Amino acid sequence: MILEQLMLQHRDPKSALAVAYLAAPDAFPGLPRRIGNIRVKLLKIPSFEPCTAWTLFEDQGTFCVRRIEWNQREDPETSPGAQGSDAAINSSIATTLLDGLTALTIPVAPKTREAGIDGVSYSVIIGDYWCNSEFAWWVEPPEEWKKLAIWYDRAIAAFEAVLPVRTPENPEA
Repeated sequence: MILEQLMLQHRDPKSALAVAYLAAPDAFPGLPRRIGNIRVKLLKIPSFEPCTAWTLFEDQGTFCVRRIEWNQREDPETSPGAQGSDAAINSSIATTLLDGLTALTIPVAPKTREAGIDGVSYSVIIGDYWCNSEFAWWVEPPEEWKKLAIWYDRAIAAFEAVLPVRTPENPEA
């Protein structure tokens, strides 16, 4: 849902390609083509900061996490486009995260909803092309999804702990 909105907002070829890499991180050029299953994808789409997608892949009991970042506020003619990195993640950490996600019980349709213009949108996409579900919220999750948001924060922390440090933006630009 969030990625579809980004696709509608960013139609120039370079931006559209960056959004496509957020949607299909396994196809990011310069990083190994990932085989196996996408277990979960987490999105953070701020209004004024770079967009980030973290994807957890599993292949025969081994896990890898990939981060794709794209600064949608940069000029598509001069920006480097999306950036990607990935790293192995300990299978016990990945399994614990997935078990925690599977153990959550939340309503599919929450009673409360927030709407707004500027802020941050978040999404948890579980599964792959064949069978998936997405839970997305703006700024604060609905009360019924607070446990999912806590899990989201834990997962991001675990992913960032193994991923390479981000390349800082050029301070002279």
